[in-house]
Amino acid sequence: MALRDEVRERGGGRCECTMKTCCHHRGRCNAILRGEWQMHRRSAGGPYTYTLGNVIAMCQTCHRNTRTYGRGYWHLELPNTYKASRCQ
Repeated sequence: MALRDEVRERGGGRCECTMKTCCHHRGRCNAILRGEWQMHRRSAGGPYTYTLGNVIAMCQTCHRNTRTYGRGYWHLELPNTYKASRCQ
């Protein structure tokens, strides 16, 4: 099974975000992962840090709220012009 499939399965097909900077949820997000969802690394360090213990499944809204959105090694599939939108 591919890592992406394992991450999605572990989260029950839902976003695993628990960040306090997201204004659209309290606690865990739990948004259903449809279409384009992201694997977010808890600790950066190059492409070899993509392991089951170091990534979480995130919906696009939550992933855009991370401070490192668009700076990762594998962000080439995402539009580079989209900036993180933080709740105020």
